[in-house]
Amino acid sequence: MMDDGVVLVAGATGTIGRAVCEHLLERVCHVIGTCHSRTPDVAHCGRLACFTGDMLQRDARKRLFEFVTKQCRRLLGFVDCLPGCSRVDGQMEFPWLAAHIDLVEMAVPQMKQTGGGSVVLLSSTAASRAFATGHSRIYAGEKGFLESYIRAAAGEFAPKVRINGIAPGL
Repeated sequence: MMDDGVVLVAGATGTIGRAVCEHLLERVCHVIGTCHSRTPDVAHCGRLACFTGDMLQRDARKRLFEFVTKQCRRLLGFVDCLPGCSRVDGQMEFPWLAAHIDLVEMAVPQMKQTGGGSVVLLSSTAASRAFATGHSRIYAGEKGFLESYIRAAAGEFAPKVRINGIAPGL
């Protein structure tokens, strides 16, 4: 059991997720990282627990929070490094958007119960800039929705939980 609290990093095997895990672990923090099929390649000194599951599946997200509850007494933060929109059989679907929102909605009550915490979601500069690529309008729309959600949630979650968005890009 990680008694001093933990930060949950969704998408810990991606480029940004791995960097986030490394940064948190350097600060003597315990981390639970989600990975789709492989353990994050991060030096962890026993302070990294991995949860393997497909975050597109609501059942996997529920199991993740059962795992978090068993691993720690306090969820200090949640960093969402999961990817964006998907095309399924030629149709645009937004399963990742549902996963982003659902994970936050599951994390916040746990943080509020134990004194508060912090949520960080990844957006993209594509939410506010035009790019002339294949499906950029769909990706931009999804990230724009996420940024609107962050602004609305900030007021609702305060003062116990802080929510921020980071928009890496070109």
